[in-house]
Amino acid sequence: MAGVVLDATALRKAADDARSRVNELVGSNPEHAKMVADLEATIDEAEGNALNTSVIPTGEDLARDIERFLRGEET
Repeated sequence: MAGVVLDATALRKAADDARSRVNELVGSNPEHAKMVADLEATIDEAEGNALNTSVIPTGEDLARDIERFLRGEET
């Protein structure tokens, strides 16, 4: 909108570094890993299954569905 261009390369690198460090810390401490798992379960319970899926489809499943759609064979 304003035509301002910002270089966020350093910010992206810092975010990636921070994410990696948190993953290392959580992964190396069973207590932290359990806390994260409990938080994720609590969010899942509160928000439900937003995509209404029990299993994420494979890439092959998605490709087959897209091909079927493009051929006009929608179900």
